[in-house]
Amino acid sequence: YKLSLCNYLEHQNNSNIHIQNTKNIFDSFKSFKKALKKIFNNFNKECITA
Repeated sequence: YKLSLCNYLEHQNNSNIHIQNTKNIFDSFKSFKKALKKIFNNFNKECITA
């Protein structure tokens, strides 16, 4: 969840990225699994936003 939040904060002013990411997730189950892996794969990784 933390990495997803960091990604959101980095791109919060670019709605095209959010819309495309949402479409990709709901487009197919394979995309959904890929998105979950991307979010939760390395839960120990730190993310620093300014």
